[in-house]
Amino acid sequence: MFNPRRLRFTPALVAALAGVLAAPANAGDKLALSYVAIELPGAPAAIVTADVDGDGARDLAVVVAYTAWDRIDVSERLSMDDVEGLVEVLTVVPALLDRRQLWLFSGDGRGGYRPAAEPLELPTSVLSLLAGPPGLPAIALTDDGVAVLRLRRAGGVPSLALEPVLADPPVLAGGRTFVPELPLVQDADGDGVADLLLPAAGGLHLYRGTGDGVESEPVTRLELPVDPAASRPRQRYVPLPEARDV
Repeated sequence: MFNPRRLRFTPALVAALAGVLAAPANAGDKLALSYVAIELPGAPAAIVTADVDGDGARDLAVVVAYTAWDRIDVSERLSMDDVEGLVEVLTVVPALLDRRQLWLFSGDGRGGYRPAAEPLELPTSVLSLLAGPPGLPAIALTDDGVAVLRLRRAGGVPSLALEPVLADPPVLAGGRTFVPELPLVQDADGDGVADLLLPAAGGLHLYRGTGDGVESEPVTRLELPVDPAASRPRQRYVPLPEARDV
């Protein structure tokens, strides 16, 4: 049975997440807060604020991971009972399944949010979700590389989709673990446009931002060091990228 949890966000909290917290126009004005209830089937694993639908207002992209009861097999048969006669027997095999979903809530620019489309079921090949560089509002790190979250309106019905952007498998590919808050989007070259630092299987690949996405080929590749003392068969310990001003 679907049992949603109600998560409460204030406009101030949502604005702080988006980095656009507005101050009162005058020093004597007060900032009024109100609650916005957003129903989700489980606790969020990642929350990304980005203008996904392109209307100029920040939206909320939320990944939830939870377990739910379902059935994996249903069989039906008829049997003859000496007392009740012909009896229909229905056998249901229940299962507890792990589920991951991506929800998108469209913002109205005034602190209100509404579901933009039906949630997108995420396979375990989706490893992370984060705000992307200009032109790619919200991106997902997958086993195959990088995909961008799009809101489609085919036939007037909105739907969510992950469209591939880069075919460059990351070092995390095959791990089946969702890793939030990866610091992959940074202005690495200092030109004022965010770039993408991709921890690929062969090393750290830097994709330069163009202002409308990223270049199709990495501008540089840096081999990632592997700790042989900590590594074991079928396991490797490698550092993830971190950008700092020096």
